[in-house]
Amino acid sequence: MPPGWPPASPSGNRWTRSGLAVLIVIDLFVLASRSDPELRHSVLGLALSTGAASAILIAGSFLDSGAQAAVWLAALAFDMAGPLFIDTSGWRLEPAHFAERHGLIVIVAFGESIVAIGAGAGAEVDGGVMAAAVLGIAVAAAFWWAYFDVSALLALEAVRFADARNDARHAGHSHNTA
Repeated sequence: MPPGWPPASPSGNRWTRSGLAVLIVIDLFVLASRSDPELRHSVLGLALSTGAASAILIAGSFLDSGAQAAVWLAALAFDMAGPLFIDTSGWRLEPAHFAERHGLIVIVAFGESIVAIGAGAGAEVDGGVMAAAVLGIAVAAAFWWAYFDVSALLALEAVRFADARNDARHAGHSHNTA
């Protein structure tokens, strides 16, 4: 969140800020789509459902914890169901974007595994610990190669060749393909 916003508090302040951040992103998306009427139509349709869900989220942040959970679940359902009811013909999906984002998550996961190897070594390092660490890094490097040089490229091609009518469905599941 921007540094000028007040710090989160147990009263739900962070959820209010999250809802406001979503509204800011919608505004930016509306601005970015101003030269493309089809995209703008889709963005405005999505903005209605997401904006309403954000408003529900903000309102729920002022409720007690029992009612708050129910209202937040309603906001989530409203937001997730919105794209089912809007005209999405203006969206132009770039499969490479999904593959890149998934690749970034994989990089973080591999980095965490390398950190875990070092953290698991402990204070005393003997030959067995060193062998295990080298083997762990070798396995992580093999996974890296298998993902980035083989399966990520194949998954990207599979998503690229999806027929136009099912692009959104394929793109939404591209992380499962990889």
